[in-house]
Amino acid sequence: GTLLTTNTQIDLAALTLTAAATIDSGNAAASVINLAAVNMAGFDLKLDSGTNADAALNVTSLTATGTARLTVREAGSFTVSGTVSVPAVELRGITGAASFGGNFTATSLTTLAAGYSLAFLGGTTQVTNPVTLLNTGGVTLGNGSDTLNFNGGLISTASATSVNGTVNTTDDPTTFNALSIT
Repeated sequence: GTLLTTNTQIDLAALTLTAAATIDSGNAAASVINLAAVNMAGFDLKLDSGTNADAALNVTSLTATGTARLTVREAGSFTVSGTVSVPAVELRGITGAASFGGNFTATSLTTLAAGYSLAFLGGTTQVTNPVTLLNTGGVTLGNGSDTLNFNGGLISTASATSVNGTVNTTDDPTTFNALSIT
């Protein structure tokens, strides 16, 4: 189903999906979405807080099974403070920053070309399929002794990449444009 508001903030406590869902709060500065822990079960979830830079999309954690897909259609910023364990993650039209603060596990990660920055800051990041990061606002891989496993390889040539941890692949190529190691 669809939860749709017109330029109004959405705040939801922990929830479990029982079908594919869309949560859309409009396209104004007030279109903030705050979600507690989300169990997607085996269903797709589309999130959209609009392209206004103040329209943040904040989630405590996301889990899913099967072939479930998380799609962030639009957001001023997108932040998951806790764990993400979702088979497929797709980041589309984010205006500012996308950040994963906890452990991140996905079979596939898709980013579309846009000016947002992307950060993986959890202790462990694990993506099974090849990843090409197309965002142009910068990429941060780790913030200390983090381990980032991109089993199918990683290409991050659309913007500068900063690594502060260990990046691993499974005998697959890793390509960076501008790289800083801290």
